[in-house]
Amino acid sequence: MEATVEQALAYVARDVVGALSCADVFLFKECGNPECSQIHIDRSRGARRELCAMDPCGNKMKAAAYRARKRTSAQRTVAGHSR
Repeated sequence: MEATVEQALAYVARDVVGALSCADVFLFKECGNPECSQIHIDRSRGARRELCAMDPCGNKMKAAAYRARKRTSAQRTVAGHSR
């Protein structure tokens, strides 16, 4: 049985209304990766989860932070040797 576009949208709308009216609505967060627009439910301790998932957003963000730390460290080392 195939659904019409209107039936499919009604199904999605019903789920959205249900999700937005539940007690966990305050746990909904948008992924902290600027390249991602995923919404996730943050049930982590302290509600501090920032990314939708480790794959791919978490891996990308952690790798970028690592590279930034390495660049900063290398710049400090070069600056220290040029005295």
